[in-house]
Parts: sequence; C-alpha cells; structure tokens
Amino acid sequence: MRKEDFMEKRNIGVIFGGQSSEHEVSCMSVCNVASRIDTEQWNVLLIGITRTGRWLLAKDIDSIRDGSWTASRYTAEISPDAEKKCVIITDPEDVVTDVRLDAAFP
Repeated sequence: MRKEDFMEKRNIGVIFGGQSSEHEVSCMSVCNVASRIDTEQWNVLLIGITRTGRWLLAKDIDSIRDGSWTASRYTAEISPDAEKKCVIITDPEDVVTDVRLDAAFP
C-alpha cells in the first residue's frame, strides 16, 4: 500500500462492524452505503471493527459480504490527532502509512 495511491482523489473512511449485537447488520449495511459512493471522486477506505474490537482495512465490498475481511493483515485506525486527520494503516511488515481523511462515515 502506497501513500501516493490516496493522493489524487479525496479519501473517505467508511467504518462498519463493531462489538455490539448490531455487528452483522452494520456489515451488511456498509455494503449498500459504500457501493453508492462515487469512486471517480473518492478513494473509499473500508474500515471494519471485528467483534473483538480489532480495527482492520477491508480489501473490498465482496470481502465484507463473505466475511473474509476479518482475516485482513492490514490494520486501520483513525488517528485521534485533530491536526493529522488521517487513518493509520499498518501492513504485515509493520510499515505504517498515514492516509489523510477528508470525510468519514460511521
């Protein structure tokens, strides 16, 4: 994953899942929401929260539909730093990439 891949368009983080009893509903709902985002204008970062509370980057909508996103090797955590306004993505080799977020949809 390269930071340059996220610099040409605006970036939106779409957050789904979570530790509540609504986990499955959230996973199905995000497929509808994310599929309607104009990808000509936006890079969509699908940020899933597992039932155990781990934040992961989902590869695509199909991985959410079939549940394979929970095996993602990329973590994705939204920075609490208001000046950074980014998602911190860590790959399997522990290389960290900060990707600016222009919007987020929980």
